[in-house]
Formats: sequence, structure tokens, C-alpha cells
Amino acid sequence: EPSAGHAPPDLRAAAALCTDFGNLTDQAQLPDLLARTAELMNASGIIVWVGDAGALRPALGHGYSTGTLKRIGPIPRDGTDPTAAAFTSGRIQVVASGGSGAGALAAPLMAAERCVGVLAVELRNGWESNDAVQATATIVAAQLAPLLPSAAPAAEPPTAGAEPPTAGASPAEPPSAGAAAEPPTAGTGGEEDAETSPRPAPSPPAARE
Repeated sequence: EPSAGHAPPDLRAAAALCTDFGNLTDQAQLPDLLARTAELMNASGIIVWVGDAGALRPALGHGYSTGTLKRIGPIPRDGTDPTAAAFTSGRIQVVASGGSGAGALAAPLMAAERCVGVLAVELRNGWESNDAVQATATIVAAQLAPLLPSAAPAAEPPTAGAEPPTAGASPAEPPSAGAAAEPPTAGTGGEEDAETSPRPAPSPPAARE
């Protein structure tokens, strides 16, 4: 649950944010919308990953410098880290903070029943385990998905009964497999479609410039 002193996401602010995503006419406005998303979700960092051939690449971020995003580079989209697991399974992944450091969420960006990318969010104060925060990440991901390049290769929907990849450790870099403190595991206990993964090594905040 969100720690004392921090209220869950404000629904009015979330509604206004979604309206502005829907009214977006210039992608140059996306960084401002991601900044508002970070404030809404008590996030220290956000990375938007897009499908690119057999990989996921960081296309846009908040809380990380351009140099940091370049150093992260692409990751295999069929890997076992939480970001890749969100992409291939089409389900939100949760990385629990484990009582110290940051936690994370990785929410699939779904378009026409296919995953075209992942929204990876690094969260403070244990917010990743809150149902309202997970729902907010899913809503924001739904708003972002139509804004991604239509040419980006997409993942086919998972076959019924297929097991999603097990999230594991990944390079110590911000949000992805390593993104956002490494999206995704634990302690949701809420939504049935939220996958829980063992917490990978958190990305060092020092990566930010």
C-alpha cells in the first residue's frame, strides 16, 4: 500500500491526463505528459519501450537523460526480464521493492489485440503493489499505445494456457528488464492478470544524469 503521507493516484488528475493524451496533436508534447504521469504515480522514472524487429528499444523516457537511454540500448523482446515478459504475455508485471529501494511496474502497450511496446515505471514507497496504481499504469498504457509508430513490429497475443516468461534479473540499468528498477514482481494480490516476478537487481539511481 502507498506509504503514509502519499495518497493513491488522484482520479481527477488521471482523467485530465487521459483526456490530454487523447487530444495530443504533437508528439513533442509527450515528455510533458510523461512528467505528469510520473507525478500522478509517485514515479522516479518512466521508459516507453517499443517493439523493433526481435528487440524492445527505449523510445521515450522521463527521469533519465538521453545518454542514459542510449546506454540501456535494446533488449530481446523474448527475454525473461519483466519488461520482455510484459510484452510477450500481454500482462502487467510487478517488481516489488522488497522494503528498500524502488519497485516497478511494466504494463504492455496493446493495440488491435497485439502488444506493440511496454510502459516501464520505477515507483517509490511501495506504490507498485497498490491496485489503484497498477490500474493507472494500465490506463496510461492504453492511451500511449495508439501513439506509437504503426510500423513497430508487434507481439502476437499469447496462446491460451501459455505460460508467460518468468521475470528474472537483468542488467542494472533503469526501467525495463532493468527499466524502472526493473519492472515487475510481487505483492500485488489484487488483479488476477497481474504477474508476479522475483525482484531483479534494482537499477542504480546514479544512472540518471
